[in-house]
Amino acid sequence: MRFIGKDPNITDAYYTAVADGSIAAGKPVIATTDGKVKIVATATISGSQPIGSTTLVDGNNTEMIKIVPDPFNSNRWAAIYMDDVGNKDVFMKVFTRSGTTITQSSAISLVTGGSVNRHPNIVFDRGQENVCLIMYNDNSNDGVVRTATISGSAGSETVSLGTAVDFHTPAPIYQGFRGSRDMICLDTSGNFIAIWGDASSTLEAVVFQVSGTSVTVGSIATVATDAESSAREYDMQPHASDSSKVFVAYRENGNSYISFKLLTISGTSISVSSASNSSENIEDKGLSMAVISDTKIIVGYAGPSGTGYLRYRVVTYDGSTSFSYGTEVVVLSSTVDTTLLRNNEITNSRFFPFYYVRNPGSGRRSYARSVETNADASSITVGSEDQLDSSKTAAVTYYSIGAQTDDENHYLWLGEFSSDLYFILGKSGGVGTDLTSENYIGITDQAYTDGQEATVAVVGCIDRNQTGLTAGQQYFVQGDATLDTTAGNPSVLAGTAISATELVVKE
Repeated sequence: MRFIGKDPNITDAYYTAVADGSIAAGKPVIATTDGKVKIVATATISGSQPIGSTTLVDGNNTEMIKIVPDPFNSNRWAAIYMDDVGNKDVFMKVFTRSGTTITQSSAISLVTGGSVNRHPNIVFDRGQENVCLIMYNDNSNDGVVRTATISGSAGSETVSLGTAVDFHTPAPIYQGFRGSRDMICLDTSGNFIAIWGDASSTLEAVVFQVSGTSVTVGSIATVATDAESSAREYDMQPHASDSSKVFVAYRENGNSYISFKLLTISGTSISVSSASNSSENIEDKGLSMAVISDTKIIVGYAGPSGTGYLRYRVVTYDGSTSFSYGTEVVVLSSTVDTTLLRNNEITNSRFFPFYYVRNPGSGRRSYARSVETNADASSITVGSEDQLDSSKTAAVTYYSIGAQTDDENHYLWLGEFSSDLYFILGKSGGVGTDLTSENYIGITDQAYTDGQEATVAVVGCIDRNQTGLTAGQQYFVQGDATLDTTAGNPSVLAGTAISATELVVKE
C-alpha cells in the first residue's frame, strides 16, 4: 500500500491498495491483514442456546418474574420477582456478564410485609443511565409506579427508590401471565407506556412520564373490552421508527381470533384504533410479537390442538390502522405445552429467540430456538431446538427473557423450576460485521473489481460519491457498508457532509 499526493492529510490526497473483492464507488472499506482493502460487510453469527449451566438465583418459592436488558450496557440486566413465602415480598436483582460468566447482585428488597399478588414489572429508562421504572400492586392491591436507581459495582449493586405513585385504585392490575410485554420505554425523553388486564375481559393502558426520579401519570385508556376472559393473552411493541405509536396484539374472547390495534400517544393521552382481526383460531397458550420494520410484524402463537401448536406469521401494517396477515409457518407440531411461548424483541434487525415447554414423553422440558427473517420479512427461518437444561423436568410456570442487542444477541433466561428461581445465559446469533474501530480506512473514489488497485479517500480527503447527505451533519459507518447519522455498533465516524454528495473523511 502507498500514499499518493503531497501529504496523506491534505485534501484530495489518497491511499491506494489492492481491492479484496468487488467494491462500489463511495463505499467504506477496511484494511485486511494481508494489506488489501475490502468493503465493509455483514456476517452471520451462529447462536448457542444455552451457554453454560443453570444457576440458582433464589430458592424461596419465587413467582411473577420479569427480566429486562440495560440499553446503556449490553452486558447487564435487571430483574424483578416475587417470592411466595408468607408475605409475597418483591425483590430486584442486577446481573452482569463478562464473557460467559454472570455475576448477580444480592436480592434487593422493594416491597415487604404485604399481599402483592400480581406481576411486578420493570423496564430501563432509555434517557437516564442506571434508572428503571417499576410497577406493582401494593399491599392494598393498588397499582403503584416508581423509579429505581441502580448504583455500585457488579455484584454489589444497591437501589434507591423514588416516591411511590398510585395510578390504579382500588382494583388490582392483572399483568400478562405468560411473559408478555407489560411496560415499555418509548423514547429517550422519559415517556413510558404500560398495559394490563382487569378482572374481566378489559385491557387498559396508561402513559408514565419520568423526569429524574419523579413520575407523572396520564389518563387511563381502555384498549379493548373483548380480550380473552383473564385479559392476559396480549403483547405490546413500539413502532419501529415513530415513538408516538405502539402496536397491541391480543386474543379475543369467544372466537379466539388475534386482534391488532394501534395506540397513538400525545403527551400523556392515548388514542386507540379499531381492531383488525385475523381469522385464525388460537389457543390461550401464548401470544407474542416482534416489530421488525415500520410495516412488518412477526406474531407467534399457539394454533389449534392437532394442527401444529407453535406458529408464526408475518403481519403487514398499512401505515394507518389496517393489518393484513401472511401465510402461517408451523414451528413445532409435536406434543407441546405452549403456555410459556415467548419471543423477545428483534435484535440486530433479524434475529430473536423464543422459548417454550414441551413434553417429549419423559416429563416437561424447556427449549429455546432462534428465529430469523429476511430483510423484508417475506420469509421466516426457524433454527434448531436447544434444550435449556435436561435435568429440569418440573413444571415451569413463571419465566422471562431479556434479550440484548450486542453482536451475538446474548440473552438471559430467568425462570423457576420446582418454585426455585434460576438463570440460563444463551445467545440467539445475529448479524455482525467485519468492521472494527481500528480497521476502517476510508471511502473508495470509484468502483473496483477484485485485484484492481483501489484508491481510497482517507482522513482529510473529500469523498464525492454520496447522495442524499445533509450538509453539516456527521455520518457514521454502518455494519452493512452504508452511512447514517446514528452511530452503529461499533461506533465508527465516517466524516462530515459538506453537501448532498460530498463528505470530508474524519477519524
